[in-house]
Amino acid sequence: MQTILIVILAYYALLLLARLLRPWIRAYAARKAESFFRKAYENAAGQEDSGPVGEVTVEKGPSKSRKPSAKVGEYIEFEEIE
Repeated sequence: MQTILIVILAYYALLLLARLLRPWIRAYAARKAESFFRKAYENAAGQEDSGPVGEVTVEKGPSKSRKPSAKVGEYIEFEEIE
């Protein structure tokens, strides 16, 4: 009986603690997200001024041309079974 009472009281204490800390946790998460997006925006804005307005640049990576091998594989003929 005493154990059940302790478990129930601990459960309600955790609920109360969560209710009291929820606004602080939300504010903390909002501040972290704001700083993350602010840094990302500043980094993107700094990279935008790389050339004159209206200039188009095309950057290509290394070409990935594959040459077919001489031996493709062996041909297997399948027959229909009725």
